[in-house]
Amino acid sequence: MRGPLSSLSLLLILLFAAGCAGGGLRQAPKLSTSETDQVLEAVYRYQLAHDARPKTGVLCLYTPSGLYTPSGDPPATLLQRFAGEPRPALAYSACKVEEGRIVERATGKTALALFIANVRPLPSGAVEVEGWSQAGRLSSSRLRYRVVRKGTGWKVTHVREARHTKFFVTSKQRTGRPELEPIGADRCQDRCQASGGTEVSPSSA
Repeated sequence: MRGPLSSLSLLLILLFAAGCAGGGLRQAPKLSTSETDQVLEAVYRYQLAHDARPKTGVLCLYTPSGLYTPSGDPPATLLQRFAGEPRPALAYSACKVEEGRIVERATGKTALALFIANVRPLPSGAVEVEGWSQAGRLSSSRLRYRVVRKGTGWKVTHVREARHTKFFVTSKQRTGRPELEPIGADRCQDRCQASGGTEVSPSSA
């Protein structure tokens, strides 16, 4: 009897291992457009709560290039979610760099730029979002936000630093739009002066 029992035990072990492996290869669920809007809204509101300054007059929202538009501007449906905020929420293209500050093009008001660089759904159902905020000479670190579904909405539950990088802010020659470029601290001084940009040393949010 030992032979058949051993074979049966081995078969059960193999079936159990296959089941575990199958579960580990689950694909991440795809987000609908509405769910994507909600996830990004949760991250933007977290950034706003932690990084806005008293002088912040407007918010400039940047989404991953190609997620909604090639330029990184958010859709109207996402901007409408901030309609009740005391600070107007604008598309990224409505802002520019002026004397080392990010400002609204139309009014010159000081702006807080909220960047999202990557959105990655996870097999668990949570979503990992990478981004940071930028307000003139002050920048947060590049962070990874874990966003989970809570009831009918989404909430940021965990934040960690993605990588420590120095940035400087420049204005694109043709468009005047804010542009963040990572660069070594030893090279930034010359390049920042040449481009009219400002060096930014990220600090923890």
